[in-house]
Amino acid sequence: VAELRRAKETAELFDGMEAEEQQVWKDELLVRTTFPAHTDDVPRVCLLDSGVNRGHPLLTPVLTSDDLHTVEPAWGKDDECNHGTGLAGIAIYGDLTNALATELPIQIDHLLESVKLTRGDGANIGNNEFHANLFAEAVTRPESSPQQRPRVYSSAVTATDFRDRGRP
Repeated sequence: VAELRRAKETAELFDGMEAEEQQVWKDELLVRTTFPAHTDDVPRVCLLDSGVNRGHPLLTPVLTSDDLHTVEPAWGKDDECNHGTGLAGIAIYGDLTNALATELPIQIDHLLESVKLTRGDGANIGNNEFHANLFAEAVTRPESSPQQRPRVYSSAVTATDFRDRGRP
């Protein structure tokens, strides 16, 4: 044996809790977390994904309704498949297990924006040019808002490679 390490905390403990106990942990995390003010000089992480459910209590402090966009108004702005909302949690807290497992204060120094680029299961039908246009539109939405903010874009939307056809 070269070395011994303490076992890493996993989300299993939190996932196995009843809803009421999860609420207590969530409330405790929010009490010791400091969030930045919603001013235009605060950097944003702009998620290009399936939208974000802003009503999630851990995300409400970092996302206003004006920070939600969509490439297709008929789709709405909310997350229908919980992918973009999960990414939003990672963009703010990192590994939530680590944030929950400590009692230390947490300082968040950025906010979020969201552009709904895909709906449901993420299947937008169309060719490469269509998808390139969707991404261009997604980047344009927050850029064309009256607020000029520092932002970075993040997208976990991918396409199946032609080499993957026929594979399970």
